[in-house]
Amino acid sequence: MRRRSWAGFGEQWLFQATLYVEADGEEVFLPVRDALMDTRTDADDAELNRLRLQYRNKLEFAVGRTCSATWLVPEGSRRATKVWTTWLPVSETPQTQARSDDSVITDMVKLATASVEQLHAGLEPLTAGYLAWLDDQEKQAISCPNTCGRWVWRRSLRLAGWPIGWPRGSTSCLAMRRRWPASGS
Repeated sequence: MRRRSWAGFGEQWLFQATLYVEADGEEVFLPVRDALMDTRTDADDAELNRLRLQYRNKLEFAVGRTCSATWLVPEGSRRATKVWTTWLPVSETPQTQARSDDSVITDMVKLATASVEQLHAGLEPLTAGYLAWLDDQEKQAISCPNTCGRWVWRRSLRLAGWPIGWPRGSTSCLAMRRRWPASGS
């Protein structure tokens, strides 16, 4: 059995090194993929198109291979000023806090024993809030160019079984579901 000698290799090995590139603070590094600039769509994968819309502002400037990569992007920019490798990936997940609304019934016992009128009154604020959120998402999607635009939004609603063009001012999801078939059009 032949033994390897490691003598002399100590100066040639790097462990947990950080490599970085920068351009004197200039915003020159483009994202790996930018949904606002990429005009390609995937007609067969509505979920991928929807995810491109949802994460259009979460840009990635490098992909690590056996290590992680991170970058520095000035606020409001879509280009990085510095990109580097790191051995300890860092991701900040913001804490979310659910809003509280005393008019919404969330107690399972109360939901199980409530009358139809109580259920309607206790759940209607959820549907109204959801429809307001959908309206906001639609405005954002329509203002997004290229693959993120109206096509992705309308297709997402269709796949979810929502009709396209429901009457504004109606706050009852249940009423809308009764008016239009689940297939949408």
